[in-house]
Amino acid sequence: RHGIDRVVAVTIALDNEKMVKQLVARRRMVQSMEYLIKPGIKFDRTNLDEMAKLCIPVAWWKKRLLFQSDGPKLLENIRKKEETIKELAEKDHVVTNVFVTFNTEHAQRRALTALSVPRIAVWRNKSARLSSEGNVFRGNKVLMVREPPEPSSVRWHNLDESFKTKLMQRIISFTVTVGAIAGGAVLIAVSRRQSAFTAAIVIKVVNQLTPAICKAINNYLESHSSDGSRQASLYIKMTLFKWTSTAIVTALILPFTDSIRDGKEFLIHSVYSIFFADLIITPLLQIGDIWGTIQRHLLGPRAPDQKRMNLNFRGAKYEISTRYTEMTKVLFLCFFYSAIFPLGYFFAAVILFVNYWLDKFCLLRVWGPAPLIGLQISELSRSFFFTAALVLLAMRQAYDYAGFPFDNACVTETTVSEAYEGVHKIVDGDGESHTATIDDTSMEYQYCHQDMLRYRNPRAFPPLDRFQPEGKEWMSDEQETLSRMMSWTFIAVLAGVGLVFINRIIIAALRGTFQATYKPRGEASHQTFEDCRDVFGYVPQVVVGGFEYPLVACNISELDPDLVAFEDSEREYPYDYHNLIYDVPSIAEKKIFSIVKSWMAYNEKKEEETPEAADETPEEAEEEPASSNFLGGLMSWMKPKSKDNKDDDEEEDA
Repeated sequence: RHGIDRVVAVTIALDNEKMVKQLVARRRMVQSMEYLIKPGIKFDRTNLDEMAKLCIPVAWWKKRLLFQSDGPKLLENIRKKEETIKELAEKDHVVTNVFVTFNTEHAQRRALTALSVPRIAVWRNKSARLSSEGNVFRGNKVLMVREPPEPSSVRWHNLDESFKTKLMQRIISFTVTVGAIAGGAVLIAVSRRQSAFTAAIVIKVVNQLTPAICKAINNYLESHSSDGSRQASLYIKMTLFKWTSTAIVTALILPFTDSIRDGKEFLIHSVYSIFFADLIITPLLQIGDIWGTIQRHLLGPRAPDQKRMNLNFRGAKYEISTRYTEMTKVLFLCFFYSAIFPLGYFFAAVILFVNYWLDKFCLLRVWGPAPLIGLQISELSRSFFFTAALVLLAMRQAYDYAGFPFDNACVTETTVSEAYEGVHKIVDGDGESHTATIDDTSMEYQYCHQDMLRYRNPRAFPPLDRFQPEGKEWMSDEQETLSRMMSWTFIAVLAGVGLVFINRIIIAALRGTFQATYKPRGEASHQTFEDCRDVFGYVPQVVVGGFEYPLVACNISELDPDLVAFEDSEREYPYDYHNLIYDVPSIAEKKIFSIVKSWMAYNEKKEEETPEAADETPEEAEEEPASSNFLGGLMSWMKPKSKDNKDDDEEEDA
């Protein structure tokens, strides 16, 4: 429809993931061949046979150790890829998703409200849940319609995975994650036998390796339709990993009686070492940006060509999930040991303050741009991990106050026998010698288990004073009162968080199954899509490491170039050069790639007049020959219309 509320672009995504992966692999091989060409020779992608002959030889050690291929071998592999691509091109590729871009937010909200239905209506194809029969696709199909993520966040090669496939992937990745966490815990336990400082260093190393491990699990075992979903999955894995390695393992491997003992080998000093490492080592590694410094000062200036030099100046890649994990890890460590190490609150405040300003500096000076991912991680963190940290805070407070003084020794009402009076030399469990003086006022002590968290028959939940073994009570009257207060506070927090979890998980799932859940957020903007210069369209593309720009995976001949999120000013036809569909000419015209079309109206406020256009007379503009390429043709279509032709154009639009 015409008017301000019209549709300005539509993207129809196809299930062609396997073919796109083969095209990307072929493009990588072509780039490897280009890097083997001697400097000064222009690389011709359309004549690979000749280019293979011009490639410099590859040293034998690079072939053996780095698995590099020479020109003829690359050409052979490219031809094999082309045969595979042609075979895949003969298969049918069904539609997986359709992205519709409206010119106004009001139009988008009206469409979502009219087409939003419960999931059960989609599963059972119940058109009666729609507001109008005209909203049924092709008269017999109810579609699942929802608000999409940002264009830069869409992972186009993962849109076709079914729910069953994703569920199996999550189960496998979760199992691998648990195994990795267990492996890290064993390393920390072994290092703890050496010293608390060694354990703190190992914990820091494990935490530094955690993002790489979790990314590998995500990349190879999971499929995500958006980068927000991928980041949320990373956040869950890294948070569980770091919570376990930083706080939980330390509490499990140390004896209960070491909780508040003074010394470098005991728990409080271990917690202090972890906080100190987070305060000093982490900021130094982040601001040092070792690999980025090597790229900018060593590799970049020595790159053989401009393209490879540019790749070394793109900025470090960062993950928003990693930054959220660092924040929740510090808070969790502070909460977990708050009862025995209240200084942790001050450490946490300083660490978060330093991280805030350091992240701000890195965003402006060190890190490269990242995709826009929406609210997935913030909502996940606020709804689940922060509330879970509050539960663990209340639990540890209750059990730690109940377990004080952490010595498993209970005083009896019997004085020490006269036979033991005097000065004695004793050796403790650590092999250290001490002097003990016993007189007629000394009382006898007996063993009593004060760690209520490990009570089994019966379980001490919550850790109330009535769970103390009869005859082996150790709590004072004030401690019993405080223990009751902490225990019931823990129960109240647990109940409140449990209700939040039930609402967020179970009730939300049921609500989405039986009710339409779309609700607009905030006020709709009055600005149109065409007036926004920093908003782009849904263009299927693949971001590949080692390439300056994304690789487009669709035909964009009918798309306004302003909707593409990148611009290569060094090439005459940049989007054709970076488009995968032209790599194998025989498949370019087949209907096997996603379809993108736009209907952008000309807006005089959007386009600035160039100096050349200002000096051009109307007669010269009319005599200018039509451009044979897409960009030139589109530019001529977007030229301002004269007043005399305005009415004719309106009739043509109608």
